[in-house]
Amino acid sequence: LQWYEKRKSEKKYYYQDCKCLEYDKDASEADKMQMFKTDVIRPIIDYIIFNLQDEKYVLYLLDRYIQRLKLFNIVKEKIKSLGRKNESVLQDDLCLFLYDYGIDTHKEEVVGDGRLDILTNYNREYLDIKVKYITDTEKRAMYIERIKAAISQIKEYMLRKGTKRGCLLIYTEKEEEFVAKNINSNNILIQSVYIGSKTPSEVKFEPIEIPI
Repeated sequence: LQWYEKRKSEKKYYYQDCKCLEYDKDASEADKMQMFKTDVIRPIIDYIIFNLQDEKYVLYLLDRYIQRLKLFNIVKEKIKSLGRKNESVLQDDLCLFLYDYGIDTHKEEVVGDGRLDILTNYNREYLDIKVKYITDTEKRAMYIERIKAAISQIKEYMLRKGTKRGCLLIYTEKEEEFVAKNINSNNILIQSVYIGSKTPSEVKFEPIEIPI
């Protein structure tokens, strides 16, 4: 995109060099930029995604979902409108997002005495996902125990099914970012998503280490 902007400032256009690509010569600058994104940038991104390992593709989508939550208030508004501060709303939202990108999801898989929230399946590669919701009124000792229990369930499921990767997705109204200890020695990823009332510029995150 920087290259495109430089050429534009020099009054040179990508589509003038590429005669095989037809375009409206009277198109606006915004239309030309959109065409460039569609014709050039999008195929590059698609190529990269296609060549990623299947497991990494799901992780890529998970990261994209988290960025979506940070940029838009869709989930916050949904929770507010339903008046339900529980994890099922968040599970449904994540499952719908993954489904729209071609990822099969299975909810509420039984794991010993508990349940794993979401199991994804893409080209027979599995990712175990557990969802937790922390409210701004919950005491730290309580939700730390819930997080530890969730990690234990993910470990048990990975052992039973032979899956390579697990993920704990924590939606929190608190200004805290949960970080896994010994991250290089395991395959469990912890992701924190702030869904409190403050704007991104107002939030001051406190790192909380979680032993795995």
